Amino acid sequence: MTPGGVRAILRRLMKSLHPLTLALGLALAVGAAGCSSPCQDLGDRICQCEPEGQVRNNCKTNVKARVRAAAPVGGEVDYCSSILGSCPDPGGDLNTCAYMLNTCAGKVACGLALPLPDGCFTPCQELGERICLCPPPEQSRETCMNNVILRAQALAPKIPADQTCTAQLRTCPSYWGKVDFCIADLATCSGQIACGLAKPGPGGTCTPILLTSPLLGVLDP
Repeated sequence: MTPGGVRAILRRLMKSLHPLTLALGLALAVGAAGCSSPCQDLGDRICQCEPEGQVRNNCKTNVKARVRAAAPVGGEVDYCSSILGSCPDPGGDLNTCAYMLNTCAGKVACGLALPLPDGCFTPCQELGERICLCPPPEQSRETCMNNVILRAQALAPKIPADQTCTAQLRTCPSYWGKVDFCIADLATCSGQIACGLAKPGPGGTCTPILLTSPLLGVLDP
């Protein structure tokens, strides 16, 4: 199968499969008919983010049936093993599950989405996901993420927003699992500058990057 054919199958799977069984589906699509323990372990790890009880049991049963019905091939065992190396074990932690299932970075790490050029991951989306874990009051997470992209353009209008976001990702920390730290850090000048929400001023001060929306007025940093 050609790489283009594999990508086409992956795109169809991403539209049709339940998120918690998609990682296994991706492993099957890359040529294989599956693996033994690595794919089973990957599916079980993602199933930990389902509610305890029958729902989680059904998820694991579905994974087990898929693996049993598949014939393992060496390359696919390696694929599943590589995804296991990047996908965190949630261990019942809600923040880790949110990272795995609700962010582009987490989905890519767990095989639930493809990276560019075929998937959802872009530098500005990742930057928005980091910052918008703590969106400003009365702002939805989606609005917050759109504002992050607008600020990236305002910060360096002659440079494409994704290039600006790539630079900010080097200084803006990942706040997953540290919501309280996110709230405190983004209230400081240093935190706002690191994440592209403000420009540095003299003497350690900063000037928030304020954007005006016809519908919302001045957008909070």
